[in-house]
Amino acid sequence: MKDNLFDKEFTILDGVKILLLIVTGFSTWNVVDIMTPDTSFAFVREFAALGVVEGAFLGFEMATAKAKSRRQTSFATIGFFCSLVVIGLFAGVSGLLEFGGEELLLQSAGVWMGLAWTARDVVMVSSLVMLVAWIVTLAALYRLYALNDPDKKAELDLIELDEEVTKESNNATKIALEKARPAIASSRALAHVKGKYTDVIGLDEMEKLLARVDGKLQENYGLAPAPAEVMVDPELGFVKREQTLPLAELDDEG
Repeated sequence: MKDNLFDKEFTILDGVKILLLIVTGFSTWNVVDIMTPDTSFAFVREFAALGVVEGAFLGFEMATAKAKSRRQTSFATIGFFCSLVVIGLFAGVSGLLEFGGEELLLQSAGVWMGLAWTARDVVMVSSLVMLVAWIVTLAALYRLYALNDPDKKAELDLIELDEEVTKESNNATKIALEKARPAIASSRALAHVKGKYTDVIGLDEMEKLLARVDGKLQENYGLAPAPAEVMVDPELGFVKREQTLPLAELDDEG
């Protein structure tokens, strides 16, 4: 990309840009110095304001060089020209004040909201409004530039797709659990009865009890009765009968 401060080729236009920043830097400092209260740390605010106004020019110059899409280039270009307007306004105000001198700042600017305004007050308020407006505009342009990064957009699309898949998976799991809830509840109930009362009523009585309980549960939950070759195991649920044979019986048969 030609004629950019951050490309590999240094041109005459790059030198002009650097000189421009030097000239407007002094102008911006003069205006910010007028609107800054005379305190022990006033220089911090002045340097910060100088960085916002002058640094934005360099920031959008770099953003233009590193743009990955046409939209990013457009936002960087808009920001570049906006920064030129801002530093130009500060340079114009500074030049007017340097021309008029201290006498101009002391001139009366009328009465507004019950207050007697001087030229200094007008400069301070207008510069403050312009600086605040530029900070808001700068933040908005930077956010639009960042969101139009193709890599960032791809990452956001992937996150959105993953969220949709997770949501759909959760819905499918909910439907599956709702369908399986009666059978699972019935199996858990049988397992609970067998585990807690087998020692009390004996194995034969327990099998008869489980058969009656299973029939009642099927009737209550509307479950289809198990096929003849299938039985309900309190721990495994619906299983084939040969799967429930004790290991000793399997050894005798086999």
